[in-house]
Amino acid sequence: MNKQIIIEEIDNLIQLSGDLDNIYIKNRLRYVRKLLTTDWNESEDYMQQIKEVLNTEETMNNLDDLKL
Repeated sequence: MNKQIIIEEIDNLIQLSGDLDNIYIKNRLRYVRKLLTTDWNESEDYMQQIKEVLNTEETMNNLDDLKL
């Protein structure tokens, strides 16, 4: 399951719990959704930082290898 499908499933469950007037389950699902999206966003930000550092290192190595 990819992230979008997981979020859609949680949203469907939130809607269903609202239709059933189950506020506790609805709030818990919203909480889980928020935790997941926050974690995924932080992971993506971290991966972007790693890519930038690796790209910087590669660029510096390429510059060092240049012969004028």
